[in-house]
Amino acid sequence: MSVIHGVAYWPKVFPHNVATKYDPADGYEYTITVGNLDEENKAIIKKDKLMNLKIKTSENNPEQEEFVVIKKNQLWPDGKEETPPLVYTAKMNPMNGDVLIGNGSKVKVYYDTYENKNGKYGKLMGIQVLDLVEYSGKDPSPHATSVFEVEDGYVGNVSDDIPFASV
Repeated sequence: MSVIHGVAYWPKVFPHNVATKYDPADGYEYTITVGNLDEENKAIIKKDKLMNLKIKTSENNPEQEEFVVIKKNQLWPDGKEETPPLVYTAKMNPMNGDVLIGNGSKVKVYYDTYENKNGKYGKLMGIQVLDLVEYSGKDPSPHATSVFEVEDGYVGNVSDDIPFASV
């Protein structure tokens, strides 16, 4: 068992908000990327020597600095549902997914270790949200309707017969 803290990216940790595995035929998984790892947290991960928890960097997402991706299958190999990770607020109040955790949230993540014939692995068990950035699902960039205004000029083929074609 280990606990690390950092910044959450792409958390999918509630039963109604799971991530599709790389091959959709393999089902779904709970997952969270923990970035902005400091030296203490990197040392914890390195000490555990887990096959599936490797410290990485991304040129596409430099804001997350060094990070790990921690996962847990939604189903056991026999098809039974796995217990979802426990998710709590900073004050240890349970979170049920009514509010989704967004990128940039400060979190503590608990993972357990297990071994099989292929090696030692880590499995996501719980998350404590210390500072929530709520996921809104909205595009942060302005929508075209908010940056443009009606101008004189080209009208196009606007017909009163098609209600959605008129402005």
